[in-house]
Amino acid sequence: MKRAILLVIDSLGIGEMDDVKKDRPNDIGSNTLKHVLEDNSMLKLNNLENLGLINCLGEEVESFKKSNNCIWGVSNLKHEGADSFYGHYEIVGAKLTKPILKSFSEYIDKIYNFLRNSGYSVNVEKKLNKSYLIVDNKVIISDNIEGEKGQLYTVLGDENSDFNVVLEIGKKVREVVEIPRIAVVKCNINLEELKECIEIRFNEYIGINAEKANLYNRGYKVVHLGAGISNEGHCIKKLVENNIPVVLVGKVSDIISMNNIKKVPGIHTSDIIKKTLKILEDFNEGFLFINIQETDLAGHLQDKNLYGKQLEIIDSFIGEIKNIIDDDDLFIITADHGNDPTIGHGRHTREKVPVIVYKKQLKSNSIGLRESLSDIGATVCEFFDVESIDEGKSFFELV
Repeated sequence: MKRAILLVIDSLGIGEMDDVKKDRPNDIGSNTLKHVLEDNSMLKLNNLENLGLINCLGEEVESFKKSNNCIWGVSNLKHEGADSFYGHYEIVGAKLTKPILKSFSEYIDKIYNFLRNSGYSVNVEKKLNKSYLIVDNKVIISDNIEGEKGQLYTVLGDENSDFNVVLEIGKKVREVVEIPRIAVVKCNINLEELKECIEIRFNEYIGINAEKANLYNRGYKVVHLGAGISNEGHCIKKLVENNIPVVLVGKVSDIISMNNIKKVPGIHTSDIIKKTLKILEDFNEGFLFINIQETDLAGHLQDKNLYGKQLEIIDSFIGEIKNIIDDDDLFIITADHGNDPTIGHGRHTREKVPVIVYKKQLKSNSIGLRESLSDIGATVCEFFDVESIDEGKSFFELV
């Protein structure tokens, strides 16, 4: 029996992608890890250092040094932009199509009419020159101003809403829009307070300022409704088809939509750590996929010190996992994009990400620059000796 454990440290980028100069000028100069370390030189990241995180970064910063005994690499992002939803599906090796990007204003009339014709009470609310929808006086529909521009809308139920009803509204919206993702959210905040947190960004997008609303700490529950991504052929699908147990912990449990897998949702780092360690007490075989997202939330808040504190907590957690690992197990650490807390705009940054591999029988090596995060999914498939995925190239022979 053997286990593969994959930890995604959400948004831990290690430097801008080569294409940002052309496509994302606001991300020029981004380097999430480097800038967090520069401003938090007293952090204790012994496990991540020993495992090769600074090797991935490519330069020593302050007191943070490279390791002489590690398996490390760097991965480009193949998906467009810098998105958690696309990033996690890229990791597992799903086939991604080019996203259709449209602001909520381009779809508002179509959504309004469809919901009205479906029997809902729908009102148009305005802020300056932009509009959003309120459904049944409990649900706000708008852009998600933290996500990629034009790639994500939010269907947000207030404290008086029923999550199943909010989800049905989200599914109705999903029927009439072509953008990649709808985030269906329930929270314990009253409608009037949510309306006070509506903001306009870039003169084009309108939505809830999650930081202002303290959304993630007030009964936050979410399901993602995606489009343009096939559930056929990625590594989780292949593992399930071969009766290999799969457990998703944290944000990834809200992203990957499949049957016959165990999902353990969570937002806060401490909760995810507690749940993961509990799972590992009797998880003897299979694939354990964990996302820790409070680093990403720190990036959205543009709080480099909070980001550093989260890394310290995660580093300690990694040490606990290392102590649990058996000879036959595989432990991989990576990220899904960047979110540089010093960049000045509070949105995801398009960055390369680290790929760190740990085994008890460690042979120090570099796995090089990977062209896609899907190489991780391909490696997991080879580790479990199941049919490979089409979208990635395994680096298992290098570890």
